Amino acid sequence: MESIAYNYLCYMVPFYAGLHFRLLDEVPFLNKMFYAITWPPMVDAYGCAQFSLLGALAVVVLGIVAFLVFLYYQAGLLQIYLPLLLGIILLIGTLTFMLRRWYYLHLHHYFIFGVLAAFMPFQNIPVAMFQALLLGAAVEGVSTWGFDPVFVRRRRRQGNSEESHLQAHDEGQRQEDDQEPPREEGVPVQ
Repeated sequence: MESIAYNYLCYMVPFYAGLHFRLLDEVPFLNKMFYAITWPPMVDAYGCAQFSLLGALAVVVLGIVAFLVFLYYQAGLLQIYLPLLLGIILLIGTLTFMLRRWYYLHLHHYFIFGVLAAFMPFQNIPVAMFQALLLGAAVEGVSTWGFDPVFVRRRRRQGNSEESHLQAHDEGQRQEDDQEPPREEGVPVQ
């Protein structure tokens, strides 16, 4: 009976709740606030209410992180997971810096929650609930929006020769993409 309660109440219910993450888009306040999490951040339009919510979320997230760090420390896993997390953050930061001229970073919720779920290795009730919620929201993100790219190409302005060359190459590629594929004889056009 305990395993049913654990699997259903502590995992399936939060997972199901995560599958409905998209419903937060129906709240105009949240939709305006979290529509695009990008770097550099687009917080210039935030008001007092948005910053208050962001602060409350930060407190909750920091509480969860503190709890997980405590569990990692107790299990002797801090020396494995901390460098791994810092490595992922450093990799994303380095790629963002190196590609900043041509791409900007757009962190989709499927990406954020999917990566964070990998850092929930403990089998206890709070961690199972956090992991299930994260995985549910990641699955929802992929099923609703697909695997959109994390690095999004910037629009180019006419400028130096390298940018003009890249723009000309992109326009040529777009023209090739717009051409219809050759049709077979006798096959009707749909």
